[in-house]
Amino acid sequence: MYDLVDSYTDKQWRTIQNVASQIAGRKPKRSHYHLNVPREMQDRRRQNPFKDIAHSDRTQVRDWIKEDGDHRNHGKMSGGSLSNALRHTLHVAHHVYRRDVHSHVEQHRQGGNVFEDIGSAIQDAPKGLKRIGDTLEGTSRALGVQADIMGDKFLNEVGIRKHKKYQSADVSSKMRLHARFAKEVYKDERGDVDGYKYLADDSTKDYGVFEKDGKAMMVFRGTDPSKALKNNDLIDDARIATGTTLELATNKSAKNKINELLDRYGDHNVDTSGYSLGGGRQLQLLNDSSIYKRLGNDNYTLAPGLTAMNANLKKYSSYNKMHYVYAHNDAVANSLLAYKNDNHSVFYDYSDPLKAHMFLDDLAN
Repeated sequence: MYDLVDSYTDKQWRTIQNVASQIAGRKPKRSHYHLNVPREMQDRRRQNPFKDIAHSDRTQVRDWIKEDGDHRNHGKMSGGSLSNALRHTLHVAHHVYRRDVHSHVEQHRQGGNVFEDIGSAIQDAPKGLKRIGDTLEGTSRALGVQADIMGDKFLNEVGIRKHKKYQSADVSSKMRLHARFAKEVYKDERGDVDGYKYLADDSTKDYGVFEKDGKAMMVFRGTDPSKALKNNDLIDDARIATGTTLELATNKSAKNKINELLDRYGDHNVDTSGYSLGGGRQLQLLNDSSIYKRLGNDNYTLAPGLTAMNANLKKYSSYNKMHYVYAHNDAVANSLLAYKNDNHSVFYDYSDPLKAHMFLDDLAN
């Protein structure tokens, strides 16, 4: 993380400091963007590491992180790891940016000015919001998670490059099935999917269990935007993205259930599936080696909630029993590109980051 600190310009670092200050409950300076940070993402304790970020220059923060390691606490702080605080600061910036750009686009659409894409909308967005976008873009470049897709398309279209370097994956029948599972578990009243019987007694609001031919499929639900503030989805999103918790409360029930299913159906006869937040929960559950070794090989994670700030990114990206499906332009999942292998299916045809993440309908049809 200390190398990442060095990569920022002065303006980008001031943006990071502004976000950290608002996480700590301070009002924004006049020249900065008011983030309206959700209460569950704030830290208003008297002493917390976000205040250290807000009031320290880059050199100090860099030296503290380098000196203390990635997770050890600095003596000045009683609120936790400075590197974890920086991860959470970036996650909050990302959350606010996605939320407010989407709101900005919708407001203009309602006014009759329909933007062709999200990039056009950003040009008309508040200056402070643009600064957050610039800082996030700089973070992505520094972490190496961006692919030069537009340049690749241009070189191919003008005939300089005969074949595109970035070819989208083919949509398989397995991908379609798992996209249908993901859509089904969003429903209040769930049903069967492609011959798989829905087992209501084994399911909860956070996951659904399906059975076919003596095998079970456990499917984790993604973030529900309409209920996120009531059911703790946003809190779980933040925790998974930043990697600051080893075990989610929502996964305790899931761990007990999957062990029960493995005992009922037998080793290698239970698989998992998840989308967005559900994919993050799914990957975290597979971190338990006693569960992982007993699973089958038909595990799919679709655009999982896993960012470059997650300390377990490399491990979560490399499970050989897992199939990863996501779009390159999806800021929620494209950190996986840093560890892409043959188990990763990537789509390069989405230019709109929101559509890149919300690709279930395209995948399911």
